[in-house]
Amino acid sequence: MKRFNQFLVVLTILAALFSMNAMASKVLIVRTLPAYSLPESTFTVTLTMDINESESLLYFGLYEYYPSGWTVTNISCGGVRKTEHIEWLIGFGSCSLEDKNITYLVHVPISGNGTYRFTGNVLYMDNITGDDNITIVPYQITFTRDLPSTAYTNSNISVSLNMDVSEESKPDILSLVEYFPLGWTVSDISNGGIKKNASIEWIFSPMTNPVQDTNISYVLSVPGEAEGTYQFSGQFNYTGDSGSFTEGTIGVDRMYVTTTTTVQCALIGDVSPCGVVEMAEVMALINQWVADKATLNDVIALIIAWM
Repeated sequence: MKRFNQFLVVLTILAALFSMNAMASKVLIVRTLPAYSLPESTFTVTLTMDINESESLLYFGLYEYYPSGWTVTNISCGGVRKTEHIEWLIGFGSCSLEDKNITYLVHVPISGNGTYRFTGNVLYMDNITGDDNITIVPYQITFTRDLPSTAYTNSNISVSLNMDVSEESKPDILSLVEYFPLGWTVSDISNGGIKKNASIEWIFSPMTNPVQDTNISYVLSVPGEAEGTYQFSGQFNYTGDSGSFTEGTIGVDRMYVTTTTTVQCALIGDVSPCGVVEMAEVMALINQWVADKATLNDVIALIIAWM
């Protein structure tokens, strides 16, 4: 009798798994991958599961296929690793049937180079949607921006971009574009940068500036009518064996501009007499922050000084 009951349980599960047409619109799985990664790196793959609660669904099988020769670990929700794919039985055992993120880690081998594909499907239903490929690049390049969090009108500020390049390998040619607030005046551009309307462009190559660890800088004049928060952004492009790649700059990307007062205290929000912070000054700066006219870092610094 015990064996017969076990058979009925298995039969129930299989019946739910193999009801092909009835389950077609009951679940959506969307995969999220990073666009790029490096040889010998590890990244997370996320499968976001959305269950249609208006439909009755007991169980379903989920298959996920990753690139040949790669290693997967830390599989969540009771997934079982097979040869170059992972299998889940959703709604049975340790993986409950509800909206959730299912994750696993992928380790890229040292030989990784080029674009690799991920595929998957809900057993006897639709394929997994979302990201389906990742490109492995032999370079690790970052541009980190640094600029003051706050500036005054009619003043000059210095902006720097630090280029950090992996030592193992690097591209021969790289282009960088930096976008600053429209209408501001730029000067003292280092490394042969060329000013455009609201951007600066650089080309790095063996004939100009080699692609290597470099500090790039320029000076901006803040106009007299400027006030509030202003955005900075940038992107760089390079070509490798696997194709052309575009990435964004990181670091500080905004700055708050305020009008120059007669007495400029070192701490933003502090007014004369400098160094004596009152509760009214803290509340005034908090109101400016709410109106997007001050940064949170300035508010916290002023609160610390008041305390």
